[in-house]
Amino acid sequence: MVMKRTAVFLVLAMLTSWGAFAVSYGLAVTVEPADTGYVQLDPSTVCQNTTNCGNKVVKAVFMSEQCALEDVRILSPRDGSMFKVGRESSDLPIILSAATNCIGETRRVTFIVDDGWETIDLMPDQNGLYTITGPSVANLGYGPHILRVAATNKDQPEVVVEDFASFTLEAAPADVDDDTNGLPDNTFSALHMDGASWISAAVVPETLNRRLTIATRWEAPVEGGPDAGAIVLSIKNPARPAQIVTVSAPRSLLKEGESGILIVQIAPDLPTLFGPLESELLGAEPSLLVGGGQYVEVSAIVSLDNGQTYTEVDSGRFDEEPIHLSIRGLDVIPGSSYLIYSHESGFVRHPLLGDRVVAWEGEWNTDAIRNLVITDAAMEADVTSLSVFAPYQAPLEGPKISLLPVDLSTQDYGFVTLGTYRDETFTVRNVGGGVLAGTATTTNDAFSVVSGGVFYLDPGEATRVTVRFMPTAAERYIGNVVFTGGGYATIYLRGFGYRDPSPLSCSGAPSSGAVPTPGHAIADAALMALAAAALLLLRSSVFRARGRA
Repeated sequence: MVMKRTAVFLVLAMLTSWGAFAVSYGLAVTVEPADTGYVQLDPSTVCQNTTNCGNKVVKAVFMSEQCALEDVRILSPRDGSMFKVGRESSDLPIILSAATNCIGETRRVTFIVDDGWETIDLMPDQNGLYTITGPSVANLGYGPHILRVAATNKDQPEVVVEDFASFTLEAAPADVDDDTNGLPDNTFSALHMDGASWISAAVVPETLNRRLTIATRWEAPVEGGPDAGAIVLSIKNPARPAQIVTVSAPRSLLKEGESGILIVQIAPDLPTLFGPLESELLGAEPSLLVGGGQYVEVSAIVSLDNGQTYTEVDSGRFDEEPIHLSIRGLDVIPGSSYLIYSHESGFVRHPLLGDRVVAWEGEWNTDAIRNLVITDAAMEADVTSLSVFAPYQAPLEGPKISLLPVDLSTQDYGFVTLGTYRDETFTVRNVGGGVLAGTATTTNDAFSVVSGGVFYLDPGEATRVTVRFMPTAAERYIGNVVFTGGGYATIYLRGFGYRDPSPLSCSGAPSSGAVPTPGHAIADAALMALAAAALLLLRSSVFRARGRA
């Protein structure tokens, strides 16, 4: 259905002495054919199939297009596909996926296998896929099977559209995977035709955990031929029944004449995914794995000669046509932050051991992650590289220094009498992650750190640093106290040295905050002598004045 939409409004920006403001004028809307769309205005006003919405203040214009449910398509397992099942893998379930032409008008999608097993999916993922866990290989049994999918619309009268797919389950011979790493020794040879798929669960002896693998082959779309939809792989660990990993790739990743294989492997830990020794190449992980999360390795290989030679799909192709990754069944905590990280890995053919997935040296990063969406129990994103992916709690930033109060930038010590001092205390806190190892130093000798000059703070921990001002001359002093570790912070310091003209205590004891010195008693005696002479002069002046009177 084609809908013609036009929305025109004029915004005039004017600059005044108070700043800029915008004035919005009349909005004209045309929707053709009738009853196929609407324009939503803010403030809330709907102009349904009209040509004039009047003079409205338009903050935003949203266009919505109505559609009718007309088609549903099975994407996994594909019609005519052959699933080869690795040894000791019959407990793995077959994951079923479908998509409709109109998500907004789809009420439910029903999956029926062999007219005896049935379930319903009501909620698609962000890529429009309805994905559910089907029966296990053991429950279905080896041989041919039929999947029927029925999609029902939301409006009345009820409309049901259907699609059918036949698929076959076959036990793979043991020599297909001689090294028992979960991948066929020659993947192109094992998956010899379009739609051929592989599923296995290999126990890694060093960890006793299972590495799950699913792969499928597809051919480049024929120019002018029918659109066969995306390539979808879904896999689930029976030990984690709530979790499903789905990877979908556009068929058009392949160029004319190419054959491709999409491969997905999952494991609960990196040593299980890559092996204990090779997993060390991945280095330190960026943070803690999300509860219920798994490690997902995605590879795609391409061949022009039916697998005699092959290469990994060039990463540049994913810039325009990314792969979509969905990880469902996660323990997502509301209000927390999460990210999907990736680390470089690759698919290689070992001359003795055959095909395998390997880890490369590098660092975990988010460079290949686009359009991340987090829901109650799932994380989804478009990815632009062939890598290992994992959902992590957003890592705390490194240690970060903060001063309290946070708006303190200058400390004025005021007037301090020579020979005395004044102390001021500052609070330092680590508001980041990791241990903050820092120091406090001053830039002028009149100011000195007398306690707390070296500190080691855990996240959230605080300490107190005391800085003393002790002038040595009657003048103005300026300087800084500089805090390092977890960034940089500084406070501007100033104060005045003051020479007090009043006599000191006759006892010779220093006043509070005064610093005793060896010459302190001598100075007191001199001051007392000067005071006595001044008193004698004052008395003499008074006596002479009385005599003249």
